[in-house]
Amino acid sequence: MIPMKQLTLYILVLLFVACKKEGGTPAVSGIKPAVLYSSTTELVLKSTDRKAVALQLVWDEAILASDEPMAQSALKNKIEIAADPSFSAVTKSIEQVAGSFSYTHEQLNNLVTGMGFLPDEKNVFYVRIASRLGTNTDWLYSNVIALTVTAYQPVEDAAYLYLSNKEFTQFPWKLCSRKEDGFYDGFVRLDQWYNFYLTNAESASAPIIYGSYPLDGSQYILYSGADRWNCWTSKGGYLYLTADVNKLAWKETSVESMTVTGDFNGWSATATPMVYDQTAKVWKATITTTAAEQWGIKVLINGSWTWFFGAAEGDGNCALYTDDGTGFAYNKIGTHTLILDLSDPKQFKYHVE
Repeated sequence: MIPMKQLTLYILVLLFVACKKEGGTPAVSGIKPAVLYSSTTELVLKSTDRKAVALQLVWDEAILASDEPMAQSALKNKIEIAADPSFSAVTKSIEQVAGSFSYTHEQLNNLVTGMGFLPDEKNVFYVRIASRLGTNTDWLYSNVIALTVTAYQPVEDAAYLYLSNKEFTQFPWKLCSRKEDGFYDGFVRLDQWYNFYLTNAESASAPIIYGSYPLDGSQYILYSGADRWNCWTSKGGYLYLTADVNKLAWKETSVESMTVTGDFNGWSATATPMVYDQTAKVWKATITTTAAEQWGIKVLINGSWTWFFGAAEGDGNCALYTDDGTGFAYNKIGTHTLILDLSDPKQFKYHVE
């Protein structure tokens, strides 16, 4: 890392040009190029730190002055990135008003691999700042900074995040991003004060391992750095876990009850409780019906009509709802056992015995 120089140079030098007040325009000329600095000149990008800042670029910001008021935004700056120092082909051009710009490991990795740089090999790319005042003026260019970078093999978000014990020897539960949007959820059964990590593979050498941020009071902040702490839950029991890798946050909610409701019990939220079978990792309830359920049945979580399992595509599937939704099919007549299997959050299932 090199120390950030104080931003003291002016890009613009004002030269006074006499003009008549009536019909005159602000007189500004003598623009000097920007002076560019970078937080480092050699980078080893890491998938485990992909959301952390890898590089910061800072350049001297012009202070505009003229014989009449002029907005700072009148000066146009853009960051230019190329694979050769002559910039014969600009790979990336980014317009920027503020005098700084940052890249995370992931953003920079995507940029350089898109330039054709191979993972785990050192390559050099070049950065400069182009500045001008108005579309009819020439671009002026800053000093060029050469940056050596070692990229990593791009890591796609997994369909699952696996809940690992502290020793990475057991992976008893998993969360799923069903919409492939970085939001994972699932149901787990954990002892109170259970210590765990979330990994994108069932391995101690998983490419991404999330723990909590290593600071007191940061239990629910996901963090993948090497100095991470493990996550833990003080609640214990059957829990609904969510992990948002976009917001880098996780949360647990206690599941106090699962209850079946439908025509057969007058749509009662409490009359037909389910019991959790810890060995089989399923919920069970005995149901007696005299006719097929016209509107299907629902399984309410914590007695809530806005958090329940209802209809889904495919026989034997059910979906998790957080608002209104229809019940899932139940055509059995007589006394049967309804079994709800939530062990694979990619698709919640039920069957009747």
